[in-house]
Amino acid sequence: MIAEVRELYALSPADFTAERNRLAKSLKAEGRADDAALVGRLRKPRLSEHALNLLARDDPQTVERLLAAGEAASTAQSAAIGGSATSLREATAELRAAMKAAIDGAVRALKASGANGEAQRDEITELLRTLVTSGGSTQLAQGVVGFEGVQESDDLFAGAPEPKERPAGAPVAKGRDKPSKTEAPARIGGRPAKPAPPPPASARAKHAEVKVERARLTKQRRQAQEAVDDAERAVANAVKEAERAQRAVAAAEAKLDAARAVADEASSALDDFERGLRD
Repeated sequence: MIAEVRELYALSPADFTAERNRLAKSLKAEGRADDAALVGRLRKPRLSEHALNLLARDDPQTVERLLAAGEAASTAQSAAIGGSATSLREATAELRAAMKAAIDGAVRALKASGANGEAQRDEITELLRTLVTSGGSTQLAQGVVGFEGVQESDDLFAGAPEPKERPAGAPVAKGRDKPSKTEAPARIGGRPAKPAPPPPASARAKHAEVKVERARLTKQRRQAQEAVDDAERAVANAVKEAERAQRAVAAAEAKLDAARAVADEASSALDDFERGLRD
């Protein structure tokens, strides 16, 4: 069923609702009531989501590059926290480049569909960051961004590639995997286990160095991303100014053509008048 849903999400948002209802009705007629109910609950994607779905369909290599860069950056960050920051700079640079390529590609895809891609650039940027950092790789890779609030059943995504596992050392979701501070300590032979001894001074010093380096790299990444954001906004503003200037030039040229036409008519009328006087 993933192919049917991908085709649905490849449609323009203006055509989405009618086609969703038609597909749900068709599935119900085929006896696939569960699939029909699931499709009937699908939300119409926003323009920014539609742009990413077009990108996944028309330029999957750019999407694959972005997802791979996100995984590499996560791995490199984990390594840096552990004391090895060798590859973090290169991984972060590649992630920025892959992100920019994906954003530009989504904007172009939206423009090609007849929508204002530049007006959606900021929203596309924020949406991509969320998908890359928050486990949205399946939606992005399959071109069904906006498929949320509905249970992703095994039937629907049968054969779809699963999101890559997070690398060792990456943050994990909060849960009950670790005992809370209020839980009783483990027992050995019916007696509470002795608490672990404090780490040696060298380990504490290493931990402090890691914290300092992590803070420095985090600040460096934040500043670099802020510079990228500022540059992207500047480009978007420049494009808008250029478009306004082009419209102003076109309007001025239209006025010039109209004025020339009036002048030509006046000149012709004057010539006719003078010839009448001579005759």
